[in-house]
Amino acid sequence: MNCTPPAWNPHRAESDSHFPSNSQDRDGFHVVGVGIDTLRLGWSGIDFSNLTSIFRYGTIDQVTGEMVHPRKGVIKHARRGVCFGLSAAANSPRQLWAEGRLSAAIPSGCSPLDLAVPEFLLCSEISYRAFASQLGIDIPTGCVATVRRLDPAVDVAFERPCDGLAYIEALSSLDLPRLKRNTWHAKGSSVVETVSWSLESGTQVRIYDKFTEVRKATKRLDAGAAGGRLRLERQWRIPPARRSTPFMLLGDPARGAEFARVLAIEFARYFEPWALERLVVSRPLAAYHHLKARIGHAVVGRNRDGSPRLLSERVAERIMGSLIALYHEGDEAFANRRTARDRRAELRRFGIVLSDTIERVIELGYLIETALAAWRQVARDRDHQAGLRAA
Repeated sequence: MNCTPPAWNPHRAESDSHFPSNSQDRDGFHVVGVGIDTLRLGWSGIDFSNLTSIFRYGTIDQVTGEMVHPRKGVIKHARRGVCFGLSAAANSPRQLWAEGRLSAAIPSGCSPLDLAVPEFLLCSEISYRAFASQLGIDIPTGCVATVRRLDPAVDVAFERPCDGLAYIEALSSLDLPRLKRNTWHAKGSSVVETVSWSLESGTQVRIYDKFTEVRKATKRLDAGAAGGRLRLERQWRIPPARRSTPFMLLGDPARGAEFARVLAIEFARYFEPWALERLVVSRPLAAYHHLKARIGHAVVGRNRDGSPRLLSERVAERIMGSLIALYHEGDEAFANRRTARDRRAELRRFGIVLSDTIERVIELGYLIETALAAWRQVARDRDHQAGLRAA
């Protein structure tokens, strides 16, 4: 099987943004990768209870001859980092799953920094079966894997790592409806390394410092400066009714184009509102000057006749008054906590989130829109390729 994906130029995504094109130049960031990070495959229909002893006591690597010990019931392929485990639902046989970076399934191997294009899903089951066999886990030929989880992601590189640290710190101030926000800092420091937003079923969105993650995982000190590259990741756990085999998802160009559109939609599910709001994070005084410069320009929403909604001087003056009050006295400037909360909510509706730790205006909307444009470009490229094949 030919697993070579079509080439993709990440810089083409930047021109799709509806924001001013000089934002990337001013903030010094650009997209350097777009694709799939983590993949989870599952094999069902066969009872894998005969493998219970491997996941309880361990196994021997058939290539290196080393003993591989399980950790919390999970066996990990040392070189590729792919994990195997057994899951069991109520009144059903035990099922086998495998989870790891999709780039680990590429026969030639990839850097830990790489994202894999969707077409590599066609190689994933063959590679994961080989890794399982190396660990003494035999998967019957007639048992076909289904895709259980995919993490579409975008890598954004910053010319100045300090800008990347400022952006991820600003992201730690954002909330998503119904989701719990978690923030991880560097040991003994206030530097933000990872921000995630989760439901009870698991993490949905994660944004993290990729260079720091690689440095921790590989112990390499030359992995890159902290803040030099951020990964924006949507962790998509596919509902049982929508699960399918890799071939059914990508067996021909038309299916591949549809699958790329689905990935673009899933990536945008939580990120898109931040882009539409043209979201910024800053201190009150910096937000005051930012808002003043936006008078007469379009804001979120439309008028009843469908025309763009503009920020009027009257509305801007009221909001700027709230910003001045917050700058001088904080929430104590208002009669009660409810009024202060309402004023901050009004600022949020105009795309402003206040933070006492951010030194300047961080235009997160530009960053998010650039990432969304990258996945839209992937979907358009696959549509174009499908059209050429059909012709």
